[in-house]
Amino acid sequence: MHHQSGEFETDDGLSIYTEAWLPNHTPRAVVVIVHGYGEHIGRYMHVANEFEAHGYAVYGLDHRGHGNSEGLRVHVEHFDQFVQDLKRYIEQIKQEQPNRPIFLYGHSMGSAIALAYALTYPQDVAGLIISGSALTADEEVPAVVIKLSKLLSRLIPKVHLQPLDANLISRDEDVVAAYNSDPLVVRKPFRIRLGAELLRTVQDIRQRLPELKMPILIVHGSAD
Repeated sequence: MHHQSGEFETDDGLSIYTEAWLPNHTPRAVVVIVHGYGEHIGRYMHVANEFEAHGYAVYGLDHRGHGNSEGLRVHVEHFDQFVQDLKRYIEQIKQEQPNRPIFLYGHSMGSAIALAYALTYPQDVAGLIISGSALTADEEVPAVVIKLSKLLSRLIPKVHLQPLDANLISRDEDVVAAYNSDPLVVRKPFRIRLGAELLRTVQDIRQRLPELKMPILIVHGSAD
């Protein structure tokens, strides 16, 4: 197995950090890991190693404002910025792995990014793995709060919402401890703009789900 790190530049000039885990032979396919809110691709090393051991080339990036990538921490002006960053990265991957099918593995907020990508660029995606999906986020938020978030996202877009509880990350105490001690993890809560953009995006995705014509594996914890 060959492990490598790199970076690329976004349309608006940010440096995005990437990692790849590559088998020593021609891969069966490519898996692109799309991590969740506040995380970074390094937290998925165990997932990448498992896929690589089964013959897959695994790639992943730290989203803008996350991990080793540039950008104001956990902030975007528009959710589509995540999608366009991923598009630029996948175009690079296609140059490195020509004619290999590409599967997206999205976790939590990353599942919304992966689904939005697949709806926008279906020709790039052979299939999806959706873990701990954020697609019901708007159902758990009162309608009045959703409307208020749209207003506040224009007025005070960079203000943080309520704090996160790290104990909700996992029932495994070692996982929680590793999360809490990881200097690259952003433990601050959502900024108002990102929260509003996520709610808007999941509403759009749910309306457009019938458009997806590719294999999808959905994995979700019972307590998530």
